[in-house]
Amino acid sequence: MDRGTESLHVLGEKLARYASVGGLTVIVCFTDPARALWRPPDLGVDVLVGDLRSHVAEPWGPVWAGRDGRRLALGDVLEPVG
Repeated sequence: MDRGTESLHVLGEKLARYASVGGLTVIVCFTDPARALWRPPDLGVDVLVGDLRSHVAEPWGPVWAGRDGRRLALGDVLEPVG
């Protein structure tokens, strides 16, 4: 999970580095709901974008937006560990 506290330019650079690892789903949780409207560039990494207030209100609900804008819950995209 990335808190998205840097500029969007810096966040885009980080996503490019995450893509080099491969096989990741990066969750960007902005504290500012307006920034949660941002859609990341297609860099070869799965990115879900949301805001902290929505997540706290409905932790397992469809509060994360994929690149296509479709709302997803964490359980829809993440596999259990262990």
